[in-house]
Amino acid sequence: NGCVRPRLCALSTITASRQLSARIRYGTAVLVTAVASLVPIFIHPDLDDVRLPLVALIPAIAVSAWLGGFGPGILSTALALTVAGVVWAMPGPALHELSTHDLLALALVGSIGVLLSVLNGQLHRTLREARASAARAEQAAAERMEAERALQARVRQQAVVAELSQRALAGTPTSELMNEAVMVLRDTLRVDCGTLLELLPDGRELVVRA
Repeated sequence: NGCVRPRLCALSTITASRQLSARIRYGTAVLVTAVASLVPIFIHPDLDDVRLPLVALIPAIAVSAWLGGFGPGILSTALALTVAGVVWAMPGPALHELSTHDLLALALVGSIGVLLSVLNGQLHRTLREARASAARAEQAAAERMEAERALQARVRQQAVVAELSQRALAGTPTSELMNEAVMVLRDTLRVDCGTLLELLPDGRELVVRA
């Protein structure tokens, strides 16, 4: 609405869309991880083994990383480890009292989560770069086409001037030359009609000459 600086407005729009996209990506990671955390509870409410919940949380980490990239994947991994290691282990053993197998399971899931986050982060970055490159190529092509059209128009204008000059040097009558000039300029400028007016010596009236 009445933006005086189009580039500043475009930058503000892009920034707002990126912030909205970040909220959606991180929010989705939290939601997916929370849903995956509840699945084993419904399957086995008295669950006290931390390794079984991790099986349900690994797909949640993969989905979060695939949809959101590195940051959401790391967030989902941290939430999954917290849920598996603390929430679901209570009122069973505390985190520092877990068995070696449980701790290895947590470490394995954490490693998988980090790996998935890194790989999907690289994929998202590659896709962004590809889109930016395509946009730049499209803009360059549009600018090149515009430059070619401007060059062609300039060439046509120069050809018109040269043609009219040759006609004038060939002794073409003035009235006929003026009519030809109006028609050629009309076609060159791509307008519907044109008129050549002469200002009378009194400087107050115009007379149609062609």
